[in-house]
Amino acid sequence: GRRVDMKPFFRSIWMDLQACSWRQCLAVAAVVFATYGMLLFNPVTAYDFNAAKGDFLQVFLTYFFMHRIVQGLIAGVFHDFTPFWTLAIGLTFLILAGMLVMLLFKRLGLGKFYSLIGVSLWLSTPFFFNRSIYQHAFPAETIAFCCDALAILGFLVLRRQDRFDKRIFALVVLLCTIAASVYQAHVNLLLTGFMGIIVLDRENRRRSRPCE
Repeated sequence: GRRVDMKPFFRSIWMDLQACSWRQCLAVAAVVFATYGMLLFNPVTAYDFNAAKGDFLQVFLTYFFMHRIVQGLIAGVFHDFTPFWTLAIGLTFLILAGMLVMLLFKRLGLGKFYSLIGVSLWLSTPFFFNRSIYQHAFPAETIAFCCDALAILGFLVLRRQDRFDKRIFALVVLLCTIAASVYQAHVNLLLTGFMGIIVLDRENRRRSRPCE
């Protein structure tokens, strides 16, 4: 069969991330630690909120019977880590997710100030989910946030392409499935992101048209 090559998509993201300044990285990290940093110094509290404990199989089965297979697989991988290191890994993924969202706003033509505001609001969405802040600092949830950001970036690529790209579409569907499999509230975040892309991209196109 025909080989599916997604290297151009990920290469463009990697190059844009490399082009981000250290100040932007520091600003995103500051937002993450301002929101979740206290969990690193009180990890027992956060660990108590983790629904599944035990070895890999026990953790996986706990989430399996909750119909969250992906969350069980990810959580099972990190079951041997101490609460501090589990949270540290989660916050690292969350910073990456914030940088991907920063890249998204950059591609939409927003300035640095408005991009930072957008990233701050995006990182605070756990509060709007009516879920515990502790759950959103764990690797499974933060990896899902990375999938959200990549899916929205892929949607933007699809919207701007002249021809429909089945590979990007399949990737977006896969990323959405992974995120929603961690927790169903990610569907709300994804749909909001997709609608926001449509509105902002349309507005950018309208402004870029030459005046008649």
